[in-house]
Amino acid sequence: MKTFKLFFVLIALFSFSFADSLKIGITPYTNALKIIKIYEPLTNFLSKELNTDVEIYTSKDYKKFYEDVESGVFDIIVTSPHFGVLHIKNGFIPLYRYDTSLDLLLIVLKDSKYKKISDLKNTTIATPNYLAALNIGGVKTLLDNGLENGKNFTLEDLGSHTSAIKSVLIKHTDAAITTYSPMKQFSDKDLLKKIRILKSDFKMPHLFTLANSKLDPKKIELLKTKLLEFEKTKEGKIFFEKTGYKGYIKISQEDINSLSGVSKDTKKYLGIE
Repeated sequence: MKTFKLFFVLIALFSFSFADSLKIGITPYTNALKIIKIYEPLTNFLSKELNTDVEIYTSKDYKKFYEDVESGVFDIIVTSPHFGVLHIKNGFIPLYRYDTSLDLLLIVLKDSKYKKISDLKNTTIATPNYLAALNIGGVKTLLDNGLENGKNFTLEDLGSHTSAIKSVLIKHTDAAITTYSPMKQFSDKDLLKKIRILKSDFKMPHLFTLANSKLDPKKIELLKTKLLEFEKTKEGKIFFEKTGYKGYIKISQEDINSLSGVSKDTKKYLGIE
């Protein structure tokens, strides 16, 4: 395992023909060890099929991940959709997105007094990160339900979906912003039985898989083929079932257009306007 200053190398599988290595950057939606475990089937498959060293990376937070992607250090990225549309505008090549949606959920303890989103006045709400796609949608949803940030609710940045969910379970916060897939990947399913879900109407496409345009076009086409082959393998089917990602579908113009409403806030939070 190698150590890099700007991000963590999580796993490396060895052989050498597709390139010196294939570097895959994964958005830091959970902790590094979980990313290793979740994506190991994909790295094993690509390492064997492409006969190369496949390395999985993540960054310390969402902003750093965006900056690392833009600096060009990754060959492939699996990123939040609101970041994905910005990367596509900056030259990254769309491969696929996961065949499900990011549905905004606010979770609370089942035995709490909070039955609907408008009940969350005078609470502390955990967010996976202020730059997470669903945090931007979450703040909008809370405002639409009559709440005012900093006046009758407070956001607490917990760094990941896993930490945000745990903060509710240990009663550190009253509620948390998240979506279905992190809960499906949560290790202790019995603890999740203590949670009540407050649904909202806000949703967006799920994580985008993009290729760096510096890659040879033939290699990009090969990657697209191999990702679809992975989806059909036994290991791939287990991966998509366990994660809740279902499979791969093409990133459509409709997907990109649907994210226009959050792009302005994303740029503002990134400080790139």
